[in-house]
Amino acid sequence: MIVAVTYVWFVGEGGECIRPVVDAGGILFASFHVRFAADGKPEDQIRFAHLFLNPSALGMSPAHCAVILHYPVDLARVILGETECADAPRALSAYPDAKLHESTRGYLELSFQQSCK
Repeated sequence: MIVAVTYVWFVGEGGECIRPVVDAGGILFASFHVRFAADGKPEDQIRFAHLFLNPSALGMSPAHCAVILHYPVDLARVILGETECADAPRALSAYPDAKLHESTRGYLELSFQQSCK
């Protein structure tokens, strides 16, 4: 069985070189375990950002996502912008995993002064 995976690498320019955006720790790339077809529509950017908020699309369990929650949510935040991203992480609270729910609630309270109801 062949599983389609899309890799997105995060790189920047460092003088005359292209290098990872972080030297140690952090996310160098994200791998998505779902198909993403960009048709050039305005909502494609939103669909792409929401992949970062889907643990199974990132190939991880909800519990693992809870541990590193700020990385994928911050990447979605960069793509969507502050205003658009304020409600996006709230969808993670729908997962039954208690750790993910607590991490999401903490992130929303700290970053956006919102509760997760």
